[in-house]
Amino acid sequence: MNTPAWSRSQWVALLSLSFAVFMVSLDVTVVVVSLPKIQTDLGLSLAQLQWVVTSYSLVFAGLLLSAGVLADRFGRRRTFFLGLALFALSSGAAGLANTAWVLNAARAVQGLGAAFLLSSAGALLAQIFPGPDRTRAFGVWGTVIGIGLAFGPLIGGFITRHVGWHWIFLINLPVAVAIFAGVQKTVSAIFTVHKRPLDWIGMTSFTAGLFGIIYALSTLHPGAHAETGTEYAAAGGILLLVIFFASQRWQREPMIDLALLRNKAFVGITLMPILLSISYWSLLVFLPQYFELSRGLDALGSGIALLPLTLPMLMLPPFGAKLAHRLPRHVHFSLSFALVGLGAIVMYAGLHAHGALLIAGMLLTGTGSGLINAQMTNVAVSVVPHERSGMATGISGTMRQAGFVFAIALHTLLIEQVSIPGQAMSSEVFNAGLGRILMTAMAASAAAVLIALAWLRYDAVPASAETLVPLD
Repeated sequence: MNTPAWSRSQWVALLSLSFAVFMVSLDVTVVVVSLPKIQTDLGLSLAQLQWVVTSYSLVFAGLLLSAGVLADRFGRRRTFFLGLALFALSSGAAGLANTAWVLNAARAVQGLGAAFLLSSAGALLAQIFPGPDRTRAFGVWGTVIGIGLAFGPLIGGFITRHVGWHWIFLINLPVAVAIFAGVQKTVSAIFTVHKRPLDWIGMTSFTAGLFGIIYALSTLHPGAHAETGTEYAAAGGILLLVIFFASQRWQREPMIDLALLRNKAFVGITLMPILLSISYWSLLVFLPQYFELSRGLDALGSGIALLPLTLPMLMLPPFGAKLAHRLPRHVHFSLSFALVGLGAIVMYAGLHAHGALLIAGMLLTGTGSGLINAQMTNVAVSVVPHERSGMATGISGTMRQAGFVFAIALHTLLIEQVSIPGQAMSSEVFNAGLGRILMTAMAASAAAVLIALAWLRYDAVPASAETLVPLD
């Protein structure tokens, strides 16, 4: 594929928007290798430690779809700048935090900023690069995001060892300034603002309902029920989501066009981020703890050890974009998830064996993930009309974050079920729990292969007269 003949302004806009999402993804991977140090400094249990990641992803997931709707309504550029300001300010607060409460509160505000950033950046990108250029642009987008995914653990480990974990948040400040300058100069405010009435009932019920469900999942560990009200949160969340879907049937301008749920390709692509979170993303949280307990590595060593899993996210998105042009989407996704599942099998075999097996398994899983990660957003945007691109980006991102939180909660529960209450986590116990995690990764990958083969082969049905990007 030849290098696209884009203008300098388009390249600056593309890189600026991509680095905004890079910063959002970096704040997941840069933190994971620092978790053991944060746990030691703040005296946290494993269940408490998950909130350093979950408080960010919980708000991110709960508000992402609403943020996409607001971006469509009030202007994607304006919403982007709001998200950038929130993210930068909360990053500074997290960097200055010296208690778990302050850190988690700042992380929650980061999640709010990230929701506005991701929903508006994807929609802006889709507008700047129409037609076939969109797939190539998302390939570049995926490469830049891959830099954060690939080198985030290494950056986090280096900073944690030599400066301190507080600085993994403070580095966001100069990055945010550079992003602001790039977008301010190259992305004009002339794009259409869709003056449709806001669905306040839908936004409120969806956000609160998803928040309740995710909160319940995140507190689902031994002994938590009576203290945290897990059952009440789950019941309330389910009820509110029922209200949300019921309200969408009679809203004139709903948040989600329920007709899309009859489109098997759209439903299939919205399930893929959840399954990838279970089979790939959650491993980034738990493998550093495995490297410390079982392999004796520190934060920097864990960051280096994760490179076989994360580097493919940097190297493979352009190749994934080529595959999106040349292979039917159901073949592309099924083959990629087959690699993810095979990698989980090999990693499982390598937990107690030579490190070469573990490295091979991480490479396989990282390769499968890198081939499809960026293209998930591309497919989601491409199967809806142009004026709903913010909604599609919001749905795709919501499924990523909700799946990530669900995977962390599920995998934390699996580890705690094999641990002994009141005793420090031993390497043998953690290895047993990690083995269970890898088994769920195998199952999620197999489910993704079946869904891809069964549903992604269907052509998307346009909801407007606009031409959609052909993906097969």
